[in-house]
Amino acid sequence: MLTPISTVRAETIVKEINTEGSSPLLILANDAESYFAKTTVSSVPFVEVINEVLAAYFAQCWSLAVPPFALVHISQSLVDNYRSEKASLSSRYDACTFDEQIFFGSRLVACQVEIDDYFSGPYHQSQMHYFNNPLDLLKIGVFDQWIGNFDRKPDNPNILLAECNDGLLAFSPIDHTAAFGYVSNHREVREELLYREPKKWLLSHDFVRAIAKFTPPETISDLQANILAGMEVALDTMDFVFDQIPKSWGFSEKARNHLKSFLGNQERNERIASIYLSYLK
Repeated sequence: MLTPISTVRAETIVKEINTEGSSPLLILANDAESYFAKTTVSSVPFVEVINEVLAAYFAQCWSLAVPPFALVHISQSLVDNYRSEKASLSSRYDACTFDEQIFFGSRLVACQVEIDDYFSGPYHQSQMHYFNNPLDLLKIGVFDQWIGNFDRKPDNPNILLAECNDGLLAFSPIDHTAAFGYVSNHREVREELLYREPKKWLLSHDFVRAIAKFTPPETISDLQANILAGMEVALDTMDFVFDQIPKSWGFSEKARNHLKSFLGNQERNERIASIYLSYLK
């Protein structure tokens, strides 16, 4: 069951994570948790962080292990203290009005590591016993095609391995700012804008084929029904998910309706739900 998005307040800025994309701020919040807090330099609508909220909830609907997330407030005074006592921030924050801006926060989870740092091949059947659900990697690959996430690919998986309570590992997808093909307004999302070469999708990753190789064929086939069920849950809860997006981010009613219609296209959903099979031949 989905729960309303929580809101936290940054108590400490630990550091800026210098990346080519969002350069998030690692913060310690008033709930005693650490978050990677992201904002956007674009004008309204704030597509990148809207995408983060949408994808985080939709991934939960697909029963994927996304890190816990929240909305984050960072005060200007906290930023001023950080700049004077620790370090400057990159130029992307020069025009940021921190007291007015709401950030998207992805919680820092213990024992998480990038998938390619842990499993770079060659792959063995014994490795499948490390995971609570190996087929989740295939589901993430299909999920990316459903939401048009262009920033997860074989050479940049953006997947963490997170330790579960039973000691097994879960595939945890992160970073969804590039969902819906980088469009600047969700009203413009359409199928042709989400096309990319098959080799650029996560499903082309060698580990995907290895998992399929070591999994019974009937289990592979059954995954399609599981994916369709996840799509249905997302569609059934879409209004709730849309309501979690702050009004200041500019996610309009027309954008909501268009996205609901696009993601609810049954013909497209049937095709995408089985698309992983073409990568396993």
